[in-house]
Amino acid sequence: MEKSPAVVFLLASALIISGCLSPGGAPAPASNGTNSTDGGNLTFFQLGTPDGWMLPGFRLAPAHAANGRAVILLHALGRDKSEWASFANSLAVGGYDVFAMDLRGHGDSGVNGTRRSYGSFDTADFQKMAGDAGGLAQFIRSNYKEEKISIVGASIGANAALNYAARDAQVGPVVLLSPGLDYRGVQTPNAMNNYSQSGRKALLVASGEDEYAAFSSRQLKETAGGNAELAILQGAGHGTEMLAGTNGRELSKKVIEWLGRN
Repeated sequence: MEKSPAVVFLLASALIISGCLSPGGAPAPASNGTNSTDGGNLTFFQLGTPDGWMLPGFRLAPAHAANGRAVILLHALGRDKSEWASFANSLAVGGYDVFAMDLRGHGDSGVNGTRRSYGSFDTADFQKMAGDAGGLAQFIRSNYKEEKISIVGASIGANAALNYAARDAQVGPVVLLSPGLDYRGVQTPNAMNNYSQSGRKALLVASGEDEYAAFSSRQLKETAGGNAELAILQGAGHGTEMLAGTNGRELSKKVIEWLGRN
């Protein structure tokens, strides 16, 4: 039997500044309540894994007009949950209950009380990231009323998102920003085949100059056929870089609208 994740919520006093989560990402001291903003109500949590990792994250619950849907955000290699700040706020404004965490080996994560960087990881360590996403999905289902969980991932976070979604028929749709056919041993071709055969939808986004991600996205689109939509941008960068700037705001809007249709 799969062990349930241990999760501790810290009621946050952090602020959202100019529509974005405050920087940093470390859990804030406990306070007497959540902070209400135009974007949503912000709390921090720690997700414990069966193999001893503690993965800090945040929940941004919609302040108004909740749509009953949750979105998990998985960051890129070498980044942390804070890279989703602006996009998380946009999702919450749109009614989504948003969850993001530091993947193992990133940000403020640690194992058995000790910080450990992904720089020492082997393939098996990276492959466990998909299971960490599953632990968060399990927690959301156990504690909240969202009827549907979607995952948005960037770079290796996209690969982890697809690998978890492929083995959990209740997850979907997924949005994959700059996915790869193989990032650090986290492979996607078989996962996309299994995921798309169930009829669930995927949105693939990459920038043309990001050649490996663009090539991988086209290959994954070919695997998924009509169950995937492909967007190839130009000069937009990698992962969440594509969500920055004027063009990034357009992409953010497109992603949120696409989630709403699927």
